[in-house]
Amino acid sequence: MAKPFRLLITAFDYRPRLGGVATCADHLAEALARRDDMDVLVLAPHHPDEKHHDQGRPFPVKRVTLPDEAFLAVTPFSWRIRRAAKEFKPNAILNTLWLPDALATAAANSLWGIATPYYILTHAVEVLESNRTLKKRIRQSLQGLKYRCFRGAKKIFAVSDYTKHLVHQNTQSPLEKIVTVFNGVDTKEFYPENASKNLIEKHQLQGKTVLLTISRLVPNKGVDQVLAALAKLSPLSHYMKYLICGTGPDENRLRQLSSNYKLDRVVEFVGAVHPQDLRDYYNVCDVFLLVSREDLNLPATEGFGIVFLEAAACGKPSIGGDSGGIPDAIKNGVTGWLVPPSNPDQLANTLKSVLLDPVERKKRGDAALLRVRSEFTWDHIAEKFARQFIEDQL
Repeated sequence: MAKPFRLLITAFDYRPRLGGVATCADHLAEALARRDDMDVLVLAPHHPDEKHHDQGRPFPVKRVTLPDEAFLAVTPFSWRIRRAAKEFKPNAILNTLWLPDALATAAANSLWGIATPYYILTHAVEVLESNRTLKKRIRQSLQGLKYRCFRGAKKIFAVSDYTKHLVHQNTQSPLEKIVTVFNGVDTKEFYPENASKNLIEKHQLQGKTVLLTISRLVPNKGVDQVLAALAKLSPLSHYMKYLICGTGPDENRLRQLSSNYKLDRVVEFVGAVHPQDLRDYYNVCDVFLLVSREDLNLPATEGFGIVFLEAAACGKPSIGGDSGGIPDAIKNGVTGWLVPPSNPDQLANTLKSVLLDPVERKKRGDAALLRVRSEFTWDHIAEKFARQFIEDQL
């Protein structure tokens, strides 16, 4: 029997930190490690809750001390990568971010000659540049190094076709070097179950059609557009409830908008939700809703949208903004609805038809669940990564 392929995964953004990148890195590593043809080692920063997270993982996680700022972490990370490569002797290195992960790996290759092929996983916004803040200007100053880093990669993985073209345009990478591999979802963590009676009572959801958003509250996520659309549906206000889960810098503005639109009985700001409670919130809703819009000046965009898969894994259809990588996460007309992200009138029309047609909601929710289970489990995604790694070695 051939020896397993040895894969070193660098993950500056890694669980138990929250967020899409950290979640993706963790679940992808776990799915790859479950394979008989893969040996996986994850290199990640220390975290106060790391012991609880790391124990029981089907792969070792080597924790290292790194600065919190990505651009300051490049040099110390490159030292740790060099040492891990010397001890683990990987066939390849998968970097789950370009900065600092891939840049540190490229530095280790060029400075110390570890000569290990490396790959870069890209999500979208991290390859874009802006001069709006000091931190963004510092990142922008690294643009030349970014180009060299991407040129040195064996392959680049993009989480959506949209992200693939962003990477092509913003890193000088040829399209044939960029491979689209969608994000996945853990169907052991997210699955259909009866709506929680505790949540129904807590949020007074009896007899309501429940709309749900789970997101960091920042302007491009489109919650303001949802509020504007709901304001146009006042005759239906007694039959619906909109739960907004999450916090962020846009929260005060959104609360004021909700008040101005007189939506106090319809809209509830739930605040931060513990990861262990997310499945209950997905299962208590009828439709998941996130109409993110693209703002490349910030920069801000939705590279894919794991939340749509989480909702689908619970058997729920989604309404999403027709922007970024969302069209890869929602199959329009089959698993949900795509709407222009900055058109409250059209969103209101879509919401009205969704609210009045429970049969169609159920049909699209069932289709979403079937699609996730047949295409988007992490085992499906890991198979695509593993096939690429092994084929590149032949």
